[in-house]
Amino acid sequence: MIGAVNLGLAVGVLGGGTARADIPDANGVYTGCYSRNDGDLRVIDYAAGVRCRPREITVTWNEQGRRGPAGPQGETGPAGTVNTAPAFGDIVTVPLGESRSSFAVCPPGQTAISGGHGLGDGLVPTVSNRITTNTPDDTWQVVIHHPANDPRGTPNTGQAIAYCAP
Repeated sequence: MIGAVNLGLAVGVLGGGTARADIPDANGVYTGCYSRNDGDLRVIDYAAGVRCRPREITVTWNEQGRRGPAGPQGETGPAGTVNTAPAFGDIVTVPLGESRSSFAVCPPGQTAISGGHGLGDGLVPTVSNRITTNTPDDTWQVVIHHPANDPRGTPNTGQAIAYCAP
C-alpha cells in the first residue's frame, strides 16, 4: 500500500499539471453553489464551465460590496495661492514639418504652478509640462510641432507661458 501511495504521489508531482482558477472572475464577481439540504456553500469557477448541482442554488456576490455611508466633513484646509504672475517664454518660429521648444522661466524664488502656451494657427503642442531649470519646478516647457500637411504652408510662431507663485 505504501508503494502505491508513493507511486501516486510521484505521478502527481512529476506530472506537473497545474490548474488556474479565475475566482473571483474578471469583474470581481464570486459564484457559489448553496446546498438546500445542508446549507453548505462552495465557491466555483463559473468562467471555466463549473456549474451547480441540481439540488444547489447558484449565488453570486462581488468582492467590493456596497458603498458605505459618507464620512464626516474634514477640516478646512489652508488657503490656496491667489497671487500668480505670468512668465513668457521665447517666441519660436516653427517651420513646416518640424518642432521647436519654448521655455517660460519663473523669477527666482517662484514656482511654475501651472502653464500653457500661445500658438499660431496650425501649430500643435506635443509636450506641455513643468520642469526644473534653476530651482525645482521653476519652468514651463512647451514643445510645439508644425504638421507638414498644414494647408497654410508657412512657418508660424508659438511660446510657452508659466503661471508663477511664491
